[in-house]
Amino acid sequence: MSIAMSVDDFDDLPRRPRLVGAQLPLPNRCAPIWNGPVHAGEFSPPNPMVWLLGATGGAGVSVLTRSLAYAGDCGRTWPSHVGPDAQSPLVIIVARTTMHGLTCAHDLLLQHAAGGTPQGVEVLGAITVADSDRPLSKPVRHHIGLITSLAGACWDVPWIEPWRVMRHNELPAWGPGSTIPTTKKDRSDHRKVPPAPVIDLYDRIRAAARERITTLT
Repeated sequence: MSIAMSVDDFDDLPRRPRLVGAQLPLPNRCAPIWNGPVHAGEFSPPNPMVWLLGATGGAGVSVLTRSLAYAGDCGRTWPSHVGPDAQSPLVIIVARTTMHGLTCAHDLLLQHAAGGTPQGVEVLGAITVADSDRPLSKPVRHHIGLITSLAGACWDVPWIEPWRVMRHNELPAWGPGSTIPTTKKDRSDHRKVPPAPVIDLYDRIRAAARERITTLT
């Protein structure tokens, strides 16, 4: 059995817009849907609190799932086996701050808004991951605004230079039991503690996820 289905093959889609007037993008601009539970990525925990859905390859999902202990990689495919007795319904779209990446993220958000994702799936927000250390251009900032209007929340990850030279298995995971090292040397070692923006992202997403889960129960 195939692990994923296209929008046209998924019979249980609500087929009604979640946002009035939202139009489903062309099939080749939509993400497929898992046929059953998500086969989580290598660095995903057993039962993720949130799923990270990359808008494109190289969006930054792998480094984020490695760094955020509660996040799972859903393999650029929408979850479908969601609910209290199944997997988490919470999805965050992840995109690089390029026009291509942001356009693809916008398409995925339109897919959800137009009813092109399974019943019960909740978009918690979007994460934009800097593609360079240079300031964002005006068109890119405009596209991020469009994404924020659809996603409801948008968290940004700035350019993190150490990530350029670190393998994924060298990245430390940040979780409930994690603490800031006491020595200055250890605090600056990105193999022992994530950069400050990642720790901040951990707290902000966890708070948003808890608030959303409360409204769903």
